[in-house]
Amino acid sequence: MAGPGEGLRIAELVLRSNQWMHRRIERIVIEPTSECTRYISIDFTLESDLMVVGSSTDTVLVPLGLCRKGPLTALSIRGPSGKPAPLLETTANGEHAVAMLVAMALSVANVRQTDDLVNFRCLIESVVFHQGAPDPALASKISAGLTALGIACESEPAASFAELIQQFESNFLMVVELDADVVGRRSIVKIDYREPRGQNDLAPWKPKLVWQIPEFGTAASTHVEFSSPPLLLVSDAELIEGDADTGVAVARSAEPAATVHLVARPNSRFSQASAIVTLAPRRYGAITALRVGGWSIVAVVVLGLLIRHLRSTAVLPTKPLGTSFPTVLLAVGGLLLTWIARSPEDWSTSRILLIARRSLLSSALLTVLVAGYLAIPVGGSMRSLGWCIILGLAVLNAVFGEVLWRRCRIKALRSQSEATERTA
Repeated sequence: MAGPGEGLRIAELVLRSNQWMHRRIERIVIEPTSECTRYISIDFTLESDLMVVGSSTDTVLVPLGLCRKGPLTALSIRGPSGKPAPLLETTANGEHAVAMLVAMALSVANVRQTDDLVNFRCLIESVVFHQGAPDPALASKISAGLTALGIACESEPAASFAELIQQFESNFLMVVELDADVVGRRSIVKIDYREPRGQNDLAPWKPKLVWQIPEFGTAASTHVEFSSPPLLLVSDAELIEGDADTGVAVARSAEPAATVHLVARPNSRFSQASAIVTLAPRRYGAITALRVGGWSIVAVVVLGLLIRHLRSTAVLPTKPLGTSFPTVLLAVGGLLLTWIARSPEDWSTSRILLIARRSLLSSALLTVLVAGYLAIPVGGSMRSLGWCIILGLAVLNAVFGEVLWRRCRIKALRSQSEATERTA
């Protein structure tokens, strides 16, 4: 069990984390399995006065920040030597977190062992070892516990401390054990793990993904890099300090790009952040094909109606078209269908291009309908009525494709405009 001495030293490490933890670099990669892999690199220099002895005198404990609670798929931690580094088990991590928070409270409140401190420790333990749904009354419980210790929650340090305590409800303190030779020299620890992403996290009309960075305030600077999957672009990316909805943007990239890199410094050592990325389909490929294909079908139908009118007025001969024209239309439909699928393909690409590919499918079906209608011997007014219905369907399909194409174009122009304004 972590004692008060270790808790105080861990607390000192966290309080001075943005001094000895130079940079935190995170790279996010979307996997075809509807998961995302987070590659984290932590650049730090651990001074001897901050050393916490580990399981032996040859090892030290290093808190790398907060990480979300729950199973971490394919978790890998490698120390400066490149060898795997052990992560303390759940109980040990929790004990160090409890000792750290109690030590912080003692240093702020300047009190000794009292009933209020015992009750506060019980509250801290319930938060650190909490599992399940969040407690909506947790903030008021923390405020009452700090008030009982004589800590004014209205002050900025106390408010930041309360925010730190609340973060432990959904996150745990990631403490690793490294060789003692890291003390006094600049070192790098690498972490990677996978997070599941549900299909509902990425709606076709609002393709936005959000990643929580609870350890944002622990490093002097945080770098977040995101590479878009094939056939997609990052139309907008933000790093929000605080809540994703009400926080402050500390870094943003609004220029469409295949890869974005955000860099920011925290305003508070206890702050958390959210990386928000909006994806958009590239304007070539399926987006361009549905636009060109839609208007091409309209042009073919209009041309057919024009030829029919000219033949009815004896301007053109009434000789049958033959079988070559319907065959060409069927070939065009098959060409449009080739843009519906690409292999290999990421799940996010399929999700975002779902609407565009439905439009491509309707265009291909329209070409089949026109080719079949040309082959069916229907004459008189019914023939003209059928052509008018097909023309109406073709126009609706083309307008939908045009709207989708322009929507992507407007997004790109708006993002470029915002980027120019920020630069100016």
